[in-house]
Amino acid sequence: MEESKLERKIQELVIVALLAGKFEGGFKFHLKEAIRHGATREEVAGTILLTLPYCDVVTFLKSLAWAKEEGIL
Repeated sequence: MEESKLERKIQELVIVALLAGKFEGGFKFHLKEAIRHGATREEVAGTILLTLPYCDVVTFLKSLAWAKEEGIL
């Protein structure tokens, strides 16, 4: 990931969006990494919200629940 020109926080948020509703362990790991690299709760919420038009409602709700389980939202 060091080769990317995107700052680490953005990289982690992109990965969170890609893993939304798919792989709980990876999603939660990258969620915490995003926070660790400076993402705010609002940015995490915005990232999860962005999945709604592109994924199904179940994926969105699963991701929301996982973020709440981690105490992020």
